Amino acid sequence: MIEQKTGLIYQYRKPTTHPVKGGIFMLHGYGSHELDLFSFAEDLPEAMHIFSLRAPYRLPWGGYCWYNLEFSSTGHVSGQNVEEALTSRERIKAFIESTSEAFHIPKGNTILMGFSQGAILSYSVALTYPELVQAVVAMSGYISKQLLPENMNYERLKHLDFLITHGTDDPVIPFEWAKKSAEFLEANKLNHRFFGYRAGHGIDNQTFDEIKKFISKKTF
Repeated sequence: MIEQKTGLIYQYRKPTTHPVKGGIFMLHGYGSHELDLFSFAEDLPEAMHIFSLRAPYRLPWGGYCWYNLEFSSTGHVSGQNVEEALTSRERIKAFIESTSEAFHIPKGNTILMGFSQGAILSYSVALTYPELVQAVVAMSGYISKQLLPENMNYERLKHLDFLITHGTDDPVIPFEWAKKSAEFLEANKLNHRFFGYRAGHGIDNQTFDEIKKFISKKTF
């Protein structure tokens, strides 16, 4: 566990082969922590720096989030703290910039890998600061229009590549929301692949195999 100068705590796996290709930045979901997605690190390309970040907001019952949610009396999400989400986006951007400089990762040689709320932030970072990112693995998340720039310059986004994975039986974030995100990318002629699978709010072995294939094909 390391604390970076942006104030974000993270887990790190250094490359074990050379030449080094780039960096993978992992963003966990609501209520989780930096060790969650980091469990995948040993199965990802050895020529990549891997950073798994801890979200900045601690929840009362344990775990962390990138922004707080409001819940109705029935337990459904009724609102989100957009200001906190935008603040988290800026902290993630700063983290990518400072660690890329410290570890000599060329600008843009970066893959974002986010689950649920981490996927929402991954979309937001990539679509706002595309010069920092080459590809996004968006697992069980969606594009939140509230977290996108008011004026999108789609020409700046043409190099981005998205892998969207989502369970058809997800009770937390509906499958249709992920499909609408894919439709948004399609409408704006952005590279993407949508992989749906029979599961809930999680990642099964077949999905992880697709993720590994996607990442292993990235060349910088």
